[in-house]
Amino acid sequence: MISHSACCPLAACPKSGICVRHANYSKIHELESYELLNTRFISPTENGCPHILVEKTERLAYGFVKMLNTIPLGKAKCFNGYVFFGSQPTYSRAKNGIRAISPDEQERLLKIFERCGADISLGFDRYEDVVMLE
Repeated sequence: MISHSACCPLAACPKSGICVRHANYSKIHELESYELLNTRFISPTENGCPHILVEKTERLAYGFVKMLNTIPLGKAKCFNGYVFFGSQPTYSRAKNGIRAISPDEQERLLKIFERCGADISLGFDRYEDVVMLE
């Protein structure tokens, strides 16, 4: 198992400019100890190597009380958040902004809100951009 903090000295890799592991290598002089990939076992292709690690920013949403309140009274039964989230506690945490809503879940929820007549232009109650490694 190779950790996310492992360093790669392979500057010749075509993906070294976007690889977090190669960026880690440039910082090893600041570290007391570090994990280093053995380049004798790495054969990079034009897509990099199997150990490439790239940062990706993902926008998480929190809460949907504003949109929920715009569903017309006659269509309120249309929105069944309990079924979408699997349980009432999970639904409540997502609705109130305690649980993050992933981009896939956001897309699915917006379609449901739109179908129920909600004002989706309001968006979710708040957003947070999180850097992920993939």
